Amino acid sequence: MAESPPHVPAPSRSEAKAESRKRDLETLRSGGRSADEINAANGVLARVAPNRIRIVAVRRLASEPGMK
Repeated sequence: MAESPPHVPAPSRSEAKAESRKRDLETLRSGGRSADEINAANGVLARVAPNRIRIVAVRRLASEPGMK
């Protein structure tokens, strides 16, 4: 049987943002996408993520002892 790969910890949020920024710059330099396309994609993510964060926070607060 093949060995399972070693556990690789998930990158921190700042590391993930830096990696994403680096990929965007490489894409721009290679001519894969324009800056407008990259900014539009990042803007969509920025609008979606806060909504998800708020929903998670509301659920967590509602499940705390003493909250109804």
